Amino acid sequence: MIDFKALEKLNDLDLKVVITGANSGIGYEAMRFLAVRGAHIIFGARSLAKADEAIAKIEAVYKRPKIEFVPLDLGDNDSIFAFVDKVKETFDSIDILINNAGIMALPYGKTKQGFEQQMGINHLGHFILTHQLKDHLSEQARIINVSSQASLPGKIQWDDIFYEKSGYTPFKSYAQSKLANVLFSEGLVEYFKGSSVKVLTVHPGLASTGLFNRKESSKGFKVIFKLLAPFASSAEKGARPTIAAALAKEVNSGDFLGPKVKGNPHFISQNEKKNAIALNPSNITRFFNWSETVTGLSFRD
Repeated sequence: MIDFKALEKLNDLDLKVVITGANSGIGYEAMRFLAVRGAHIIFGARSLAKADEAIAKIEAVYKRPKIEFVPLDLGDNDSIFAFVDKVKETFDSIDILINNAGIMALPYGKTKQGFEQQMGINHLGHFILTHQLKDHLSEQARIINVSSQASLPGKIQWDDIFYEKSGYTPFKSYAQSKLANVLFSEGLVEYFKGSSVKVLTVHPGLASTGLFNRKESSKGFKVIFKLLAPFASSAEKGARPTIAAALAKEVNSGDFLGPKVKGNPHFISQNEKKNAIALNPSNITRFFNWSETVTGLSFRD
């Protein structure tokens, strides 16, 4: 268990942080928490207007945040490579990489490279980003992949991951992409084995974020969220597992952090339940190899 109140007392963070999708929701709340405590942050997102708004909100309460926005579209490899170039120009190394951005339960669509968009943006975009930054990590770096409890019912459609043959349903695809986040973390744990780099997975629980309010979301999903909305926590609380993964001393590589320990909302869980598919070494290897094949990028190069 991690006492979140102890993390709130931290100050003067000498950390270089890269985070995706931090212009709103849990990404913004994690960025704000780290920035007001002194971390130097580069964040990527698609909307310049929303990025400027996010920075302005932080500057309104903290006059000296070290935050830089770099445009990033995880559905476009060229954008990812340009983002990486800027990160490497700015940071000599990275202490924390937070793969946070994502889309949820959208109608069928494709990325610029032709990947089904939920798998493409939620997993493959971050796979490419992490690959490009793997040799730019500091010795004690942490990689944090933001998943979801939707990973639990998720399944990998091994013969049709991009839904090119079978019927597409928005939430089924989303659950597969969130399971992909967990499988990716497990693969990275093995890749960095023997080093001091820690790889962690987090989920925010049911938190009220912009993911639920997109006009592109399916009608069925919007109905479900309206029913669940009264039970959702704030984005600030949903960001706590991400913050704990970034800062807590007691975390171990491979931990899956959730928003609270039952009965005590100030404590963060380190051992959330993982989908059995992500506990099988052959599945982890198979999915990592598939990711390398479809992106054309090998972690072993």
